[in-house]
Order: sequence, then C-alpha cells, then structure tokens
Amino acid sequence: SNYPFQVIPDEDVYKWYNQDVVSTTKPDESDIDNWSRVKKGKAWEPHVQSRGTVARAVLYFYTMYPQYLGEMNRVGDVNTFIQWCDDYQPTDWDVTRNDNAEHYQGNRNPYVDHPELCGRAFEEMVGMEQ
Repeated sequence: SNYPFQVIPDEDVYKWYNQDVVSTTKPDESDIDNWSRVKKGKAWEPHVQSRGTVARAVLYFYTMYPQYLGEMNRVGDVNTFIQWCDDYQPTDWDVTRNDNAEHYQGNRNPYVDHPELCGRAFEEMVGMEQ
C-alpha cells in the first residue's frame, strides 16, 4: 500500500481485503482478523497475522536506511509499530526468513531476534520512558 500503516476503527473502513477478495461490507466477526483494512485515501491496516512482521520490517528499514523513508509518520505511527511488535511476537516464519536473510545477505533484523528492542530503539521518538 502507498498509505501509511495505522489502526483503523471498523466504522472508518472503506474497503476490506482478504487475499483476492475485496469488500465494502464488514466481514463476520469470527473472520475479521483475516482481513486487512483501508481508510479511503488515508491509511492501511494489515490483517492481524502480519502486523508484527510489518512493524519489525518497517522499524528495521527505518533503523538501517532512514534517509530513504524521511519522516516516520509518512510510513505510519511509531507507537503503533511498537505496539504491534509487543502484541504480535515473531513467528517461526519470521525467524526462518531472518535466518535466510543472514545466510544470503550477511545481516539479521534484530527486531525479530529481540522484539523488545523495538520500544528501546525508538523511545526518544515517542517520548517513552523505559
């Protein structure tokens, strides 16, 4: 998405996305976590299973290549990314991908290995006290 990442309340959702399906109707509550959301022209919220992965990737990229992102708020709210790091711990898939990145690129995403670093690394940006 070209929209910044953000938490979007149900009432503000313009479209819901689930793999190849796009809907303007709110999905059933039992399936809602499988749907990504867009707020028309404003923001994107990935489905639950991807939130931690997205947060750690964005924070890693911002840590390593800040000159390419500009202001963090163009990509999303740092508080949201930190919350997603806390709420959605790395999966086996995340760890395997990190292992593969190290094998081929020679570097790792420390936020996958140590998700608690997300808050510490960006505490000045959000004014957090650790």
